[in-house]
Amino acid sequence: MTLFALALAAALLAPPTAAASSIDVEKEYSVTYTRCLRTGDAARGVTPAMAGCINAELARQDKRLNTAYAGAMARLSPKAKTNLRTVQRAWIKNRDAECSANLTGGTIDFIERPSCHLNLTIERAVELERMARPRR
Repeated sequence: MTLFALALAAALLAPPTAAASSIDVEKEYSVTYTRCLRTGDAARGVTPAMAGCINAELARQDKRLNTAYAGAMARLSPKAKTNLRTVQRAWIKNRDAECSANLTGGTIDFIERPSCHLNLTIERAVELERMARPRR
């Protein structure tokens, strides 16, 4: 594995920013994702291979997000459901805007945008999972 590939893989396995969030995104990645980035062409820094790893993990985490959202909605009153739906729609727009804000137009964008979507999706999934938990 080249030094560049190691640095890029490390960057992809870390959250995009040190957000004010208490969620450690890296701990939420699947073993499959971590293994994918550390083997084969992805480990050598080949953009399409890395993008494939990221997009597969994004699909997994998006399913997680949708399950968590359904769980949170199931616990809410009708008014609270309407509020959560509004907040979730705003979150999607904000996520998309944030992940498009610093794109360069280069091939790195094939990694940067989905990585951003992945990390923000994980953060939101964890937040929704916490909402869906029964209160003690």
